[in-house]
Amino acid sequence: MNHLTPPLRWAILGVGKHVQKKLIPSFTRTDHAALTALGSNHFERAEQLDEPGSTLQVSDYASILASAEVDAVFIALPNHLHAQWAIAALEANKHVLCEKPIALDAVQAERMREAARHHDRRLAEAFMYRFHPQQVALRRLLQGGMIGELRLIEAQLQYFLEDQANIRARPETGGGGLLDVGCYLIDFARTIFGVPAKCHAIRRMTASGVDETAFVQLQFDGGRAAHLSCGIALTRANSLTVYGTHGAVHVPSAFLVPRNKKGRIEITRANGAKELLVTEPLDTYAAEIDAFSQWVRSGRTEHDVFEDGVENMKIIDAVRRVW
Repeated sequence: MNHLTPPLRWAILGVGKHVQKKLIPSFTRTDHAALTALGSNHFERAEQLDEPGSTLQVSDYASILASAEVDAVFIALPNHLHAQWAIAALEANKHVLCEKPIALDAVQAERMREAARHHDRRLAEAFMYRFHPQQVALRRLLQGGMIGELRLIEAQLQYFLEDQANIRARPETGGGGLLDVGCYLIDFARTIFGVPAKCHAIRRMTASGVDETAFVQLQFDGGRAAHLSCGIALTRANSLTVYGTHGAVHVPSAFLVPRNKKGRIEITRANGAKELLVTEPLDTYAAEIDAFSQWVRSGRTEHDVFEDGVENMKIIDAVRRVW
């Protein structure tokens, strides 16, 4: 822990498997953040995570937001609760890092942004993949013109969800593949190509009313395009390829990278020559939390990737209008 600047004091709202397996352990690896509280409206579940000797404050959501010992809140609740509790946290003068998708639609996201502006708090959508060294290296490579003018993105993020009672399969909790994993693909395409001019999509719906698969084409100015495949009823895939006028780059594990796994960027030149760029492993959740904490403390972060989640939701809304 860096003691020159006091760490930002964090609370997590939510105690699901993602919190237990990823977020709580990642806080122990941060340099600029300290987890001080856990919020759950299912108090018995939160108590189970409060280990003997722990100094964590464990309480319901409202009590956590009222605490003077909390500076920032990580919203790790089901999708349909993101906007409600993010706005409540902002109104309580807490900074907010909200799990993806930031909201169910752009209207909700706009309300969240306005609350952040009104209360002069930081708000960001939690896309941890941006912080892996392979993503940092990939963006520099693309911006540096190594493969010429960028023309096409192809990306896949999909898996097969067995448990149909899971919140990701239920419409009332904001389920479906587009919101769960497609948002990563849209975020990447937008940050590389900007806002699309047109979109086309086809999807397959479950009997319960969520999209289990979606295939999306985004068209950008200059004839550029992104072809995206996402879903919760497909063979697992987690990759992206960017094609340019002088070559292509392929990332075989693009969005979900285990903490102990090195990054790999495969480069193919126009003449067929191949190169491999390998990056070091990283806990992307810890890096994201640290970067957000630095952003709050100083207004700056070396990553410069805290984008406006409203734009992502506008694109997702557009996709849902045309499928």
